[in-house]
Amino acid sequence: MRRRRGGSAQVPLFAAQVMPGLEEVAWDEIKQRLVGALRLASVEELVLFRWLEDPSTLLELRTTEDVFAIVDFSQEMGPAYRHLRAYAQKLYRCRAWEAVVGLHHRMCQGKVKRTTCRVVTQMRGRHGFRRVDAQRAVEGVVAARFPRWKWVSDHAHLEVWVHLQPGFAMTSVRLSDRTMRHRRYKVAHLPASLRPTLAAAMVFLSQPRPSDRFCDPMCGAGTILIERAMTERFAGLWGGDRDPGAISVARANIGPRHQPLALHHWDASRLPLLDASLDRLVTNLPFGKQMGSVEENQRLYHGFFQEMGRVLRDGGKAILLTNQHDLIRQQLAVHPALRKVREVSVRILGQPARIYVLAH
Repeated sequence: MRRRRGGSAQVPLFAAQVMPGLEEVAWDEIKQRLVGALRLASVEELVLFRWLEDPSTLLELRTTEDVFAIVDFSQEMGPAYRHLRAYAQKLYRCRAWEAVVGLHHRMCQGKVKRTTCRVVTQMRGRHGFRRVDAQRAVEGVVAARFPRWKWVSDHAHLEVWVHLQPGFAMTSVRLSDRTMRHRRYKVAHLPASLRPTLAAAMVFLSQPRPSDRFCDPMCGAGTILIERAMTERFAGLWGGDRDPGAISVARANIGPRHQPLALHHWDASRLPLLDASLDRLVTNLPFGKQMGSVEENQRLYHGFFQEMGRVLRDGGKAILLTNQHDLIRQQLAVHPALRKVREVSVRILGQPARIYVLAH
């Protein structure tokens, strides 16, 4: 963890909140999209950075779940209740409040007679105080700094967020809304459907190019295909699933956009595609819990890896999400044409999984 002090009244600092494990992928996207961004710190689920250009561009990040303008952060936060009191006193005196609140009003708020607000607190690890203690302490600071604001329990115009981890505290104002993480295109859903930000991270790891012939052979609700289509131009998109219900859901989510795109009812271990016809293959493999079983996965992974090696061209890439690490190792051992070049550990609903980046 890098140690730097936060706080700037002139240039608000920003934080991207991401799924656990995607911190480095999110920072890579930030560097690529926001040329000149300066990383300040990184802790679990958060990437803190300085950005001097138009802050509305932050809302275009696809691997990020929420974006915040930072009022204050500390990487020297103690665990005791007295440390919380000291942090609240420091927060009250912080000069960045007006700049951050002004930025929020310019970006997010229409004309309202009276600003409504609430404080949201996320706390990880062991502390000598409760989450509600931290929330009340920051509520007291906000009430003292902005006495005309109206407190509500939900649907506030302005949300002050407090992130607490061992040795770390951050208070910020949320700039994004729920559509940044949930996406407007998800009109239909499936059990175990992939979160859009995770799908976007997998697409980002594929290093998309306009010439890509791209396939998700187990497309489910179509999230990966849509994220690919919204990231960069492409030569063609193909998706399929063995469940005809999934194809119907994917078709509803995709709609008439993103052509040329074709959806098929197929078996991923017997793809009706030509040899060396794909540049990129990105998919969420069944974990053997909500979808599939251990025995089914053994057969599926074997057949799928054979097909993947056949349909990928030389220089192509495959991005696979799974928790079946033994099966991946077994298949890589018998398919030497596929090389693992990167591995990203993530947590999905508290369960560990990995993204495998393979080169052909």
